[in-house]
Amino acid sequence: MVAKYVASQLPKVTACYESSLKITPTLEGKVVIHWTIDADGAARTVAVVSNSMPPSSVPECLQALIEAWQFPKPAGGSVEVTFPFDFRPGD
Repeated sequence: MVAKYVASQLPKVTACYESSLKITPTLEGKVVIHWTIDADGAARTVAVVSNSMPPSSVPECLQALIEAWQFPKPAGGSVEVTFPFDFRPGD
């Protein structure tokens, strides 16, 4: 469910990366983000767990995006998610 929702948001995720790629054309790396999907489907406590990218606005942009996401309500209460975002020029 989470991967499918993230896939539906890829244009916005890609926009975060592409705006920084204009500044640093060789920018690449992985940003891992952890969040909780609460019982209502809202993303809460969104935090960057690791970031292998050189300094850029990508991690903060992703964090802000995820904070606004509304997932389908999970069965059985809240769900913890750790999700990697890999970025490479030309991908």
